[in-house]
Amino acid sequence: PPAWALAATAATGAAGVGAAVWLAHSGDRWHDLALAARRLPQILFPMVLTTGVMLFFFGPDGQDVGLLVTFLLASAGYGLLASYFPAAVFAHAAVWSSVGALVLVNRLVTVPYEWLAAAVSGMAAFYLTGGYWLGREQTGFLDERLQNDYRWAAGIAGFSLLAAGILAGVLVLAVELWAGVAALVLGALVLVWSSYLFRQPLLMLAGTGLLILPFTLAANQVLAEMALVQPDAWLMASWAGLALIYLALAVAGRRAERYVCWFNLWAHILAPVAVAGLVANYGLTRTEWSAIPSVVALGGVMLVYVASAVIHDSGRFPALSSYVTSVSYTH
Repeated sequence: PPAWALAATAATGAAGVGAAVWLAHSGDRWHDLALAARRLPQILFPMVLTTGVMLFFFGPDGQDVGLLVTFLLASAGYGLLASYFPAAVFAHAAVWSSVGALVLVNRLVTVPYEWLAAAVSGMAAFYLTGGYWLGREQTGFLDERLQNDYRWAAGIAGFSLLAAGILAGVLVLAVELWAGVAALVLGALVLVWSSYLFRQPLLMLAGTGLLILPFTLAANQVLAEMALVQPDAWLMASWAGLALIYLALAVAGRRAERYVCWFNLWAHILAPVAVAGLVANYGLTRTEWSAIPSVVALGGVMLVYVASAVIHDSGRFPALSSYVTSVSYTH
């Protein structure tokens, strides 16, 4: 089968790397032969991977196991090249070949297509965590330069996969709501996790902001299934509840004020937007308007502002009071 022919070719390339390593350690006598053995996989692997991608999308069924072996062999071969003949391009190729192998694993375990976006976001967390570990720990089996190459490769792969997972999650919403919601929630959580890993508060801003979208879609779907009167007003009440949750998280994480201040920001964006939504809902449904959901939503918004006043007045959370005191928090 074509996939197994590719696997055999990838195995030839990996054997070439092994031969190059052995000949390179045998002295200058085999210098030219070692160079030829090292060049062979650099020619074979790109051809094999390109053909493998084409088979993945356009080839016959039943090729996945052979393609998985192909990508694993290519990743191992590139890893050996990076280890014994250091070059950043080999580290990147090894990481991206492993990404292809993980995609094939997802297809082999028959993950439904609409759930692949969530799987891709999960893969992103794996690579981002690996990149963080390589940046913080001395592995003992990788020299510093190679470790740095793998760190950058894993980080680029992780954030690329995360962007692809979030974009795919948005597109999946048109096909399967809950699959798209799961992908976006997982993408938001990975952004929050990355903010902690890489000490980047702006990633927390992006993650907590992105989480509002799947929360809104999920709440809207649940309200529609419950067939409540004034579902839009109840949706505004759910936003007020989310704002209160964000405030509680901001207070709970006061030791990391650089990060939790973004919870505070989104809470104070949600509250006035919820009020504006209630005004619009009243104008659109005046003849059949019911006061109960609007009162609940306004009560939630009032609690947001009362809680904010208490937080500010306590003086214990300067970063959460910056919007009132106009003192920018830069540390």
